[in-house]
Amino acid sequence: MRTIEDFEALEDMVRELREELAECLMAGMTPARGIGEVEFTFDHPNGDEIICHLEYDAGDPSESERMTLVGAYIGATDVHGLLPFAIIDQIEAEALNEPR
Repeated sequence: MRTIEDFEALEDMVRELREELAECLMAGMTPARGIGEVEFTFDHPNGDEIICHLEYDAGDPSESERMTLVGAYIGATDVHGLLPFAIIDQIEAEALNEPR
Protein backbone atom coordinates (compact mmCIF):
# COMPACT_ATOMS: atom_id res chain seq x y z
CA MET A 1 0.00 0.00 0.00
CA ARG A 2 1.34 3.40 -0.94
CA THR A 3 1.77 6.07 1.67
CA ILE A 4 1.53 9.82 1.41
CA GLU A 5 5.33 9.91 1.59
CA ASP A 6 5.51 7.80 -1.58
CA PHE A 7 3.33 10.29 -3.44
CA GLU A 8 5.32 13.24 -2.09
CA ALA A 9 8.53 11.59 -3.30
CA LEU A 10 6.98 11.10 -6.75
CA GLU A 11 5.91 14.74 -6.82
CA ASP A 12 9.49 15.77 -6.00
CA MET A 13 10.83 13.57 -8.81
CA VAL A 14 8.35 15.03 -11.31
CA ARG A 15 9.22 18.58 -10.25
CA GLU A 16 12.96 17.86 -10.70
CA LEU A 17 12.38 16.34 -14.15
CA ARG A 18 10.30 19.36 -15.22
CA GLU A 19 13.04 21.71 -14.02
CA GLU A 20 15.67 19.71 -15.91
CA LEU A 21 13.56 19.75 -19.08
CA ALA A 22 13.01 23.49 -18.75
CA GLU A 23 16.78 24.02 -18.42
CA CYS A 24 17.42 21.95 -21.55
CA LEU A 25 14.80 23.85 -23.51
CA MET A 26 16.15 27.21 -22.36
CA ALA A 27 19.64 26.10 -23.43
CA GLY A 28 18.32 25.25 -26.90
CA MET A 29 18.96 21.55 -26.50
CA THR A 30 16.96 18.96 -28.39
CA PRO A 31 15.09 16.64 -25.99
CA ALA A 32 16.55 13.15 -25.70
CA ARG A 33 14.90 10.46 -27.77
CA GLY A 34 12.63 7.97 -26.05
CA ILE A 35 13.49 4.38 -25.26
CA GLY A 36 13.58 2.35 -28.46
CA GLU A 37 13.53 5.40 -30.72
CA VAL A 38 16.10 6.06 -33.44
CA GLU A 39 17.62 9.50 -34.00
CA PHE A 40 18.08 10.73 -37.56
CA THR A 41 19.27 14.10 -38.85
CA PHE A 42 17.30 15.34 -41.85
CA ASP A 43 18.55 18.14 -44.06
CA HIS A 44 15.42 20.07 -44.97
CA PRO A 45 15.36 21.55 -48.51
CA ASN A 46 15.22 25.08 -47.02
CA GLY A 47 18.57 24.51 -45.29
CA ASP A 48 17.34 23.67 -41.78
CA GLU A 49 18.74 20.66 -40.00
CA ILE A 50 15.94 18.72 -38.30
CA ILE A 51 16.70 16.25 -35.54
CA CYS A 52 14.16 13.46 -35.92
CA HIS A 53 13.09 10.77 -33.47
CA LEU A 54 11.57 7.72 -35.12
CA GLU A 55 10.21 4.35 -34.11
CA TYR A 56 11.46 1.35 -36.08
CA ASP A 57 9.07 -1.49 -36.91
CA ALA A 58 10.73 -4.57 -38.38
CA GLY A 59 7.42 -5.73 -39.79
CA ASP A 60 6.45 -9.35 -40.30
CA PRO A 61 6.04 -11.62 -43.32
CA SER A 62 2.89 -9.80 -44.41
CA GLU A 63 4.29 -6.24 -44.21
CA SER A 64 7.64 -4.60 -44.76
CA GLU A 65 9.78 -2.77 -42.24
CA ARG A 66 9.08 0.91 -41.66
CA MET A 67 10.00 3.98 -39.64
CA THR A 68 7.43 6.28 -38.02
CA LEU A 69 8.29 9.86 -37.14
CA VAL A 70 7.39 10.61 -33.51
CA GLY A 71 9.32 13.85 -32.95
CA ALA A 72 11.09 16.48 -35.06
CA TYR A 73 13.11 19.37 -33.66
CA ILE A 74 14.95 22.42 -34.87
CA GLY A 75 17.00 23.24 -31.81
CA ALA A 76 14.60 22.88 -28.89
CA THR A 77 11.50 23.69 -30.96
CA ASP A 78 9.19 20.79 -31.77
CA VAL A 79 8.24 21.17 -35.45
CA HIS A 80 6.67 17.74 -35.98
CA GLY A 81 3.13 19.15 -36.20
CA LEU A 82 4.25 21.77 -38.73
CA LEU A 83 5.78 19.39 -41.27
CA PRO A 84 3.83 18.57 -44.44
CA PHE A 85 3.05 14.90 -45.07
CA ALA A 86 5.42 14.84 -48.05
CA ILE A 87 8.37 15.85 -45.85
CA ILE A 88 7.37 13.33 -43.15
CA ASP A 89 7.27 10.59 -45.82
CA GLN A 90 10.70 11.69 -47.05
CA ILE A 91 12.16 11.66 -43.52
CA GLU A 92 10.78 8.19 -42.82
CA ALA A 93 12.07 6.82 -46.14
CA GLU A 94 15.56 8.31 -45.70
CA ALA A 95 15.78 7.12 -42.09
CA LEU A 96 14.79 3.60 -43.13
CA ASN A 97 17.67 3.52 -45.63
CA GLU A 98 20.23 4.68 -43.01
CA PRO A 99 22.34 1.93 -41.43
CA ARG A 100 21.25 1.20 -37.84
